[in-house]
Amino acid sequence: MCRKINRSSYIILRILEFCLFASFSQVPCMKTRLGQPCSIGLIIHIKICGMKKCFGKFVMASILFGFPWAAYPQETRVVFQDIEWSPTGDFIAFSAIKVKPDWSDYSKDGWRIYTYNPKTNVLASLCNACVYFSILTDGHQIVYDKVNESGKDIYIMDMLTGTGQRVLANKGKNAGPSWSPDGSHFVFYSDEGGNEELFTFGLKSGEKKQITKRTDGKSYNPVWSPFSNQIVYYLEKGDNKDQIYLTDMDGSFQRNLTNDDHHNIFPSWTPDGRVIYVRDKGEVMIMNVDGTNKERILGKSGGLAVLSPDGKKLLFVADD
Repeated sequence: MCRKINRSSYIILRILEFCLFASFSQVPCMKTRLGQPCSIGLIIHIKICGMKKCFGKFVMASILFGFPWAAYPQETRVVFQDIEWSPTGDFIAFSAIKVKPDWSDYSKDGWRIYTYNPKTNVLASLCNACVYFSILTDGHQIVYDKVNESGKDIYIMDMLTGTGQRVLANKGKNAGPSWSPDGSHFVFYSDEGGNEELFTFGLKSGEKKQITKRTDGKSYNPVWSPFSNQIVYYLEKGDNKDQIYLTDMDGSFQRNLTNDDHHNIFPSWTPDGRVIYVRDKGEVMIMNVDGTNKERILGKSGGLAVLSPDGKKLLFVADD
């Protein structure tokens, strides 16, 4: 059964995790959350729900980690970290890693960014040691962070040729890049000053500009509006009550949009200029850009959710 959501006009595209035997037969899976997935393997499960029909389609992603699912030890899990639609909605992209529950086998090269085309069932790996990313409106250029020995650097790749180039490197962590609408800049967060703050970077000028100077928390996961110079991000305060903030490319203001006692994370933009985010234990919320008219569109997710470019599909990491 498809889970009912507040707006039946939404179609749901879901990434789910399921346990597999060596014979690839489906077995019941433990309840999952972001960072707590199944113990053996992963398939991609696409479920499309409309007002009058619901059907599912299973696609085995056996190339995901390059070796048979039967080779997975029982304690292995897959962790998702970022998800995004292509600008045309033709494919989705996500980052993931396969690790033991205690991360004792962690390797930076384990992180990978993948693209998946639901129509052709083609799953492709873009790069290793890569976590957060953003796809330009042309659908070809992707900006992403790559883990190194001392932190993270930021690269740009042409997805048609697979050619990547490092554009930003310094000591510490430079992560979570997001394109400006015209591709002339990207925003990211960095800890080079000792605290995670937001910066913009101009590709032609090479200028890096700090746009947050927080003393009350750490700024994470900025997302540039596809329509303007506005940027949303979330502020981690250490009290399990993170808040969604709005700023612009100059950092001329910092506005708390959620302004509540909930835990709010991973904001992104909707096609009509609103903000979608995840609250508390996985509620998917939408609000106006001024923080008004907060509305729940999904009761529970695994912590990540983004709307398709046409606003008709919701891609999210599921916990069931």
